[in-house]
Amino acid sequence: MSEIRKTYEVEGVAVSIRDATQMPFSQWLAPSGGEISAALQATGWTAEKFAKESGISSRSVRRWINEESEIPYAVWAMLCAAAGWGHIWES
Repeated sequence: MSEIRKTYEVEGVAVSIRDATQMPFSQWLAPSGGEISAALQATGWTAEKFAKESGISSRSVRRWINEESEIPYAVWAMLCAAAGWGHIWES
């Protein structure tokens, strides 16, 4: 079974994000490190700037990008909104 994906343009490049990462929490699947990186690129933030602006340690952000731990839903929702990808918490 193939995954449903949404495509966004980030810095002139089409990026594909799994639809399941764009769902309300009860249906949500955590994004991959590549999806997190794409969202950061879409905002124009580096991992370090995102950490500073959101009050999160830069180590945590690196761990999410490296897929050593899972990004919390609320942080991902905030990042998607900042990237212009909508409010994923809304059905």
